[in-house]
Amino acid sequence: QHKHSACVQVLIEAGADIERPNLYGITPIAMAASHGFADGVLQLIAAGATVDKMWGTGGDTALISACLGGHFACAEHLLVANADPNHKKTEGTEEYTPLWLSCERGHSECARLLLAHGADASHACRGLTPLGIAIETGNRACSDMIQETLIVMQPTTAEVADQEWDWISRAQGGQ
Repeated sequence: QHKHSACVQVLIEAGADIERPNLYGITPIAMAASHGFADGVLQLIAAGATVDKMWGTGGDTALISACLGGHFACAEHLLVANADPNHKKTEGTEEYTPLWLSCERGHSECARLLLAHGADASHACRGLTPLGIAIETGNRACSDMIQETLIVMQPTTAEVADQEWDWISRAQGGQ
């Protein structure tokens, strides 16, 4: 990857258009993410590449590409640069999210990262949530991780009571 990093740096310094897609419509940052080239993703982000720029007919993004390949470091760089963890790629009538695709492919570390960055675990595609597709495809690491994460994310009874009290108080005109 070191030779590729040097090449990317030379192209950036020479003023190459870092947003220009290739003949297939794939942006440089999405291409780097799809091949797991984390250094290239980081270099392109530093040079100002649009992290959520869509390509293809379904609205693919670099984060979708990274998650499809299970490229954790690429996904992490993109999320730190504010890529949308809930972006939806469309195929026909279905909308796939990075979390759903990570769970379908069994990329539990990418799924954990996405959840930590606010990915919606309730979005269903093909009638299944990310947990459902992980179970259906036999990706035990993903299904276990999602269940554990969802349990941790559940508010405690005291937190729910506090929220209800705040709502009731506000509804009655209190502060």
